[in-house]
Amino acid sequence: MLQKFRNAAQLRSYELIILCGILLFAFLLRILYINEITQNPDFSSPILDASFHDYWAKGLASGNWLVPDYYNDPMIQSIPYQKSPGYPYFLSFIYSLFGSSHLIVRIAQMVLGLANCTLAFFFARKWFGNTVGLILSSFMSFYWIFIYFEGELYAPVLLVFLSLLLIYTISLWAEKTNFLRCTLGGFVLGLFALVRSNVLLFWPVAAIWLSWILSRRGNFNNIFLGLSFFALGTVLAISPATIRNYVVANELVLISTNGGLNLYIGNNELSDGIKPTIPSLKEISGSDSWTPLDYAVIVRGLGRKLGKDLEYSEASSYWAQEAVHYIISHPWKFLTLTLKKAGLFWGSQ
Repeated sequence: MLQKFRNAAQLRSYELIILCGILLFAFLLRILYINEITQNPDFSSPILDASFHDYWAKGLASGNWLVPDYYNDPMIQSIPYQKSPGYPYFLSFIYSLFGSSHLIVRIAQMVLGLANCTLAFFFARKWFGNTVGLILSSFMSFYWIFIYFEGELYAPVLLVFLSLLLIYTISLWAEKTNFLRCTLGGFVLGLFALVRSNVLLFWPVAAIWLSWILSRRGNFNNIFLGLSFFALGTVLAISPATIRNYVVANELVLISTNGGLNLYIGNNELSDGIKPTIPSLKEISGSDSWTPLDYAVIVRGLGRKLGKDLEYSEASSYWAQEAVHYIISHPWKFLTLTLKKAGLFWGSQ
């Protein structure tokens, strides 16, 4: 195995020259972009979700949870995780090492972006050959969405890294299936879920693929064990978040509690596929606008509206039920709205 990896890692001189050229081009693009965005007002004063990530990460890094006058207290220390905690912890790691500089964190994310271009080359080269590896790396080097989000306090650059790592660890099964590799694949998937929890929907797909690989080799007796170790790896990765949620808030929350609200935001009578609109927001929170910093206020307001104290998991379940009810009651609107969101995902506004 080690020899195969060494052979895969060895580059011909022309490959090395082209790869270095791609990475140099990627580096220059990022330098130009970061020089441009330093003049933006939100570069040093993040807004919306970015401000929430920044506040959370600085609190973790410094232990100072003092809430600025213009923020509602998000109560991060005393409630279940509202959002997946992986990216704020990633930010806090950078802040702990280099201080809470908004320039340094963008530079760190762009370095990770360059690392993603490099990993993409080696992984694609291993499976599909030199040309595909170089093409993929070059596309990733100048894909503007990657560069844009590397300059924002959002998770995509970390998600791209974890995507590449997940693809690689799962692909190891195709070479040689053993329980260590199953556990590793599950663990990486769990880490991915700590950054974007809905990736857990991929778990059954990966499990089916693993079962198919084992059945092709006639290892029918190992399918159950392989899936068990795959599940074990996932549980090992996400269990710290689950345990923390229970200890802090006495609620059994797997990772985070914003899933129901997110589903409702995208599926209600006011949804347009663009703005995160919550019906009755003014009634329950006293404001026409909101950010993740207002989540605790919104949950308390929903509790007052329903006439009871709500746990955060209960609030999430309530919003999920409201979203499902809307989808069932308005199937045509749901379909057209979904198609609109798909079009916006692949195109532009």
